[in-house]
Amino acid sequence: MKTAVITYCLGYNYGAMLQSYATIKALESIGHEVQLINFHHPWSFGLDTRDWRNYVGRSPRILMSKIKTMWKQRTLRKKFSPIWAMWPLTEYYGCDGDRIIANPPECDCLISGSDQTWNTSAPRELFAPYFLNFGSDSIRRISYAPSLGNIKFREEDTEWIVERLKRYSAISVREKDDVDYLASLGIMDVVQMPDPTMIVPRNVYDELISGEEHRKYSAVIYMLGPKNKANESLLTKILDNNGICLKDALNVELQSFHCKGAKNKVTTVAEWVDAIANAEIVITNSFHAVVFSLIYEKPFVFVKFNGNKVKSNNRIENLLNGTSEEWRMTDLSANLDLSPYYKKPEFKHKIDEFCKIGTDYLRKNIKP
Repeated sequence: MKTAVITYCLGYNYGAMLQSYATIKALESIGHEVQLINFHHPWSFGLDTRDWRNYVGRSPRILMSKIKTMWKQRTLRKKFSPIWAMWPLTEYYGCDGDRIIANPPECDCLISGSDQTWNTSAPRELFAPYFLNFGSDSIRRISYAPSLGNIKFREEDTEWIVERLKRYSAISVREKDDVDYLASLGIMDVVQMPDPTMIVPRNVYDELISGEEHRKYSAVIYMLGPKNKANESLLTKILDNNGICLKDALNVELQSFHCKGAKNKVTTVAEWVDAIANAEIVITNSFHAVVFSLIYEKPFVFVKFNGNKVKSNNRIENLLNGTSEEWRMTDLSANLDLSPYYKKPEFKHKIDEFCKIGTDYLRKNIKP
């Protein structure tokens, strides 16, 4: 059965690339021939180094900042290219949803994939393809764990979106709040599904990292967002309390969080997984870094988000409160007893349960 998936499969984000990888593997394991739809947002790859408008008429300070940003993006492109090369992509659609409507992929089933693909904060022409507004009516449409990104649909978009969702044979979402919100719009029988990274067995990731060095690290630090004094202070306390030698630690510097004394580098996606698999402890505010810490049975400390990003903590709470797992979530107001602890058999059972839930949903709703 030919199945085409539209998700965030292109860009500089480890979690997004790994959920794409897992989605492919999960579908292939139940007999599907998978394609990822080659569509992306204008900002997926950052500033365009070939666009002269990024250079002309800029002050020296702004120009220098842009050059540094674009140089970083060259590094990112080099590091993420290996995973993109693995994708079974359709023809190139770029950022143009009209091109997909005019020439949709040939398939038996269309899937709205995971990540924040149903975040509608962008203009409609950029989010419309993620609601499968292309292809004939005879094609089966389902969603697998998309997220609304903690926002509601705009009033002017709601009717259009609801009409598109009525064409789906099955709808699942990533967050429980989204189940309730869609029900309030009259979209019933929506179910919550686990993130795709948790519905494939660990050996799928072992295969991805089989060619890596498997270097051991005293700690792997992966913090989303820019560095600030609060997080820097907290990180220092975590390292001190756990007796971590910084010179043997890796800080994955995807964004702008630099850790003085550690090895700071941008990794490939495979290197990122391999680093977590070989870390003594993982310190992070990333959902997917926690997931892979649990998959590879690594102690971790999750640093809570504050302010306008506080809802991002809900995913971790929902994940871990579903088990009798002992875990650590902390911020500056917390008691800094940060000895990480986890019960391997407890979460191993939960991952096995997630695998069954996810694959059973896919089997039931897209039978080859």
